[in-house]
Amino acid sequence: MKVAFDSDGGQCKLTLDFKKRLDDSNVQGHIWTSQNLKDWERMDGGNPIYEESGQQGQNPLYEDTTATIAFPDVCEEPHFIRYQVLDVF
Repeated sequence: MKVAFDSDGGQCKLTLDFKKRLDDSNVQGHIWTSQNLKDWERMDGGNPIYEESGQQGQNPLYEDTTATIAFPDVCEEPHFIRYQVLDVF
């Protein structure tokens, strides 16, 4: 996973580049964010600060995915992320 942080114009934006498996629908990944490492919020299509796009890469088993999280609060606040993978084995 490649992670980039940008605070241009006073808005904090986190960009994550990773691969999603296409050949096994049981393998799922979820991005979570927290400001205190206690309360976590799942990022998905229903969350207005989260945007995800993907395209087929060179390997037909994976999709190259880019996720963007635009944090609406002050950039100086801490932000923690984790990537949870389910049903790997």
